[in-house]
Formats: sequence, C-alpha cells, structure tokens
Amino acid sequence: MWGDHGSEILLGRNLGALVFAVRFMDGVIRTKDVAFKIQARKGRKVAVASSPLARGFDLLGAMVRVYSRGFHFSPQLRLLFDCFATHEIRRCLRRNRNLPFDKDRIEAEVFEEFIAFLREEGARIGIVSQMNDWENASNGNEKSVLNYIGALFSRNSSIVPVEMQLFYKKSCVDELRLHEVAEMVAKEEADDMACLYRREDTVDALPEALRQHDVTEVIGDRDRLFRNMRSKRSIFGNMVGYVWRLDCSYTGYYLRVVFLFDGSLAAAGGALGEHIGQYWVDGITDGRGQFRNMSSTSRKFSGDADLISKINHDDAEKREALTRFLCRLARRDRYVCVQPLSGFKRFGTGRAQMVAPAVPQGKARTKTLKKSE
Repeated sequence: MWGDHGSEILLGRNLGALVFAVRFMDGVIRTKDVAFKIQARKGRKVAVASSPLARGFDLLGAMVRVYSRGFHFSPQLRLLFDCFATHEIRRCLRRNRNLPFDKDRIEAEVFEEFIAFLREEGARIGIVSQMNDWENASNGNEKSVLNYIGALFSRNSSIVPVEMQLFYKKSCVDELRLHEVAEMVAKEEADDMACLYRREDTVDALPEALRQHDVTEVIGDRDRLFRNMRSKRSIFGNMVGYVWRLDCSYTGYYLRVVFLFDGSLAAAGGALGEHIGQYWVDGITDGRGQFRNMSSTSRKFSGDADLISKINHDDAEKREALTRFLCRLARRDRYVCVQPLSGFKRFGTGRAQMVAPAVPQGKARTKTLKKSE
C-alpha cells in the first residue's frame, strides 16, 4: 500500500516461506522421499534427516502462515493447507523432531504420517493433473512475454522501458493512522490462523474496510488508458508496446504497467514516466488517480538499476534483465493471487507496434547480441 505522502508501505504476512512451501510440496508429490529415518539410541527414538523434506518440519509453521482466506492458492498449496487443518500435526510443537508426541511416537513420526496423508489425499484428488493444468496457464503468460519482447527487438534497434504503478488517492493511507492499519492487518492474520486451526468461533468476518475501490473501477480506467493511448501522441507517439498486470495491495487493486518506447526517438524514461503519471491522474481518472514512477532517476527499475535506461538490440545482458523482470511479472500469481477475479484477466501485453511512430524505428539491426561492458 502507499502512504498519503507517496511512500510505499509494506505490511502484512511475510511471503518468503511461499517459495519453500512450493518446493516442499513438489518434493512430497513428485518424489517418494521420506523426511526422516527413525533410529533407536540408548532406548530412545532419534530422527535422522533423510532428504530435503526434513526441513519442512522446522519450516512448517512459517509455511502455513502464508495461508489467507482472501487469497486463492495453487493446487499443491491448497492441499497443504487443507491437510494441515485436519491432521494432528497441528498439535505438534515442532521445536524438536525427537520430542515425544504421545507414548508411542515422537514428533518426527507424526510429520512422516503427515507427508503420507498429503500423498494419499493428493492421489485421491488427482493433484498432479491439477498442478500441470495450473502451471500450463502460468507458463502461457511467460511464453507470451518471451515472444512479445523478441518481436519488439526484431523491429526496434533499442527500447526504453518505463515502469509505472497506477493507483488511486483513496488507496493511500494516512501515515498518522498507520498503527491502526497495522492492527487491522494483524487481526486479519490471526483470524486466518484461527480458521486454519479450526477455531472459527473466535473469528470475525473477512474485513473489507480497507478495500477502497472495486476491481471494476481499475479495469474501466485501465481500458480507457489503453484505448486513449493511440490518440495521445504527445506522450505515446513513440511507444512500441507495453506489458501490464492487475495487482492488489491491502487497500485495493492497482495497475503495474511497463511501457516500452522506441529508444531511437523516446525521451528519458523518468521524464516519460512523469508525463504518463500525470495523464493517468488528470486525463484518465479526473483527479482520482495517483502514481509512482519506478523509472525515475531516483528509483531502480524493481531492483535492476540498468533498466531505467535505453536497452540496445544487441545488448544481451540488459535484454535478459528486462525479459527476466517481465517474466516475473507474468508469473506473479503462479502460486497465489487475490480472489475473486472471476472473468477478469490479471496480465496481458499490448499489440506489438500498437502505436505506429511517424518515422521508422532506428537503423536496421545488423549486430549480433553482445554482453554489456
């Protein structure tokens, strides 16, 4: 979300465990590995790690804290949460794999039973087929990016990318009230965990108080922006394409767009971003909008500083960096996305050469790809 002074505010659950949760579930579903081998030492059971699945014992708490009632998860993560909610693994402290769980088992054995339960339930619901279908949809987005960027560079000697976040003034939080927002987020997370642990009687309904605008508002403004670009030549006359994603923060939906301009004709990316942002505010949203220019000289292009400048056709390193970033944008909802968005696309690209420039795009490309100096 954003503060009322334009600063970005990061609140909510840490999704760093999401990556490990996906890897853990892939190991559960696609291998027959066991996490531990149980040995007897001095009359006591001792668990010895036998595969990478063993790390799941220590990280299971972090993995399940990714769960949210407001998110829609990939099939393997839904399986993880559904099985966790009904299995006695919930009652393990998970501080010591050798800790007795009951008179017959240590906690590592309960964890092994949990893995077996995941596999049984996965086989019952056809989890492999579900995962393949889900991943094929995400891979389709990534493939479209690769084809799109390749086509643009085949027609242009250089490209200037301009990354923008386009949102609304009412999405911005009064920074003096930030503690109240943090408390609401923490309460929602606690309620999510209560649901997962089957304590629904202590849970409030999923709050919508901070969702300041409906997704249809963003989609309407997005469509208006894309429709009007052809006639707004003072800003978009040298644009050759764009890649967009519909994203969501705690305060509502917003647009992330990377506009792609002919590098032989376009101004600096930061200046272009300011013009685009003001057009979003004044020309598209009638003053309702707000923006962040991620391509200004004071910001990095989502962590890749080189991408705020022109990218030449034969510069392999910068082209790869741009492609990597756009592919990350394409697969941002590969494992988790905000629901519901039924019937709405979350990601897309413009048509190559969507706005035909008044003059040809640079010199003919005769150089081979090279690495940046």
